[in-house]
Amino acid sequence: LSCGPKSARRSLIIVNIALAALGLIFIIVGGVSLQYGSSFRTMLNTYCHEECEEQSCHETACSAAIPSCDCQSSLTTVPTYFFTAPAAGLISVGVFSLVVSVVGCYAAIRVKAAWLCGYIIAVLLVLTLQFSFGVAAATVPNLDKLPGKMQDIFEKEYKEIDWMYFKDFFPEGCYATQTSYPLSGNVMHHPACMWNATCDRKFPQCCAKDGSCDESKPICKAPSTCIARLLSGVGTPVAVVSLLTLALEWFAVTFACVIRRETRAGGVFDKSS
Repeated sequence: LSCGPKSARRSLIIVNIALAALGLIFIIVGGVSLQYGSSFRTMLNTYCHEECEEQSCHETACSAAIPSCDCQSSLTTVPTYFFTAPAAGLISVGVFSLVVSVVGCYAAIRVKAAWLCGYIIAVLLVLTLQFSFGVAAATVPNLDKLPGKMQDIFEKEYKEIDWMYFKDFFPEGCYATQTSYPLSGNVMHHPACMWNATCDRKFPQCCAKDGSCDESKPICKAPSTCIARLLSGVGTPVAVVSLLTLALEWFAVTFACVIRRETRAGGVFDKSS
């Protein structure tokens, strides 16, 4: 990028105004994503509370009978931080971006070497944080990153969880199949296939010829597919807004470096001459 120092000064002011607006967007998108993740966490806790209340057994036995729940506290045992961490990170970056953009505007208007140096360091820090949160959010739907305890619950005990309770978060295929438990009288709605997308022979309508789950049918889903869909709703918005704006911040660093160079002796912005 090649530009004159005065042009760089004007451009830096414009870029920082844009970065301030983006900081607000980060906070808004992060807030929406955080609400989505928090809603699922609240729903899990409400589900556990209701299920534990319905059980006619002692607390420890209840906890053993209800996957994902601790009936002593009536709270979920699923590591719910996984649903909210990317959004919380984006909100933090948004707040930091707002502060840094104000510093950048001041540094461009006053053309102070110390402020410009501080601004360049701050923007590089924001770039690093933003890139890190963006990559982390993009990998959230990757089930290899799931906490072990969460995967164990949804892989081994998915039939003992009533997925219909969470129908606002999952497609119909995630709760279209049901299993009855005569001893307790419970009927659980759950995905028809197993975690690794192989079919369950108890539900042959979802079995492809090779033994895999035929997920082309709306009622046939694997638990892993359902969880990946949920995590995509949490992580994808955060990843998109984090990674798409990196170029603008790099331009800001370039403009600030051009201005900082011209504050030296003999430069356009040398106030001692």
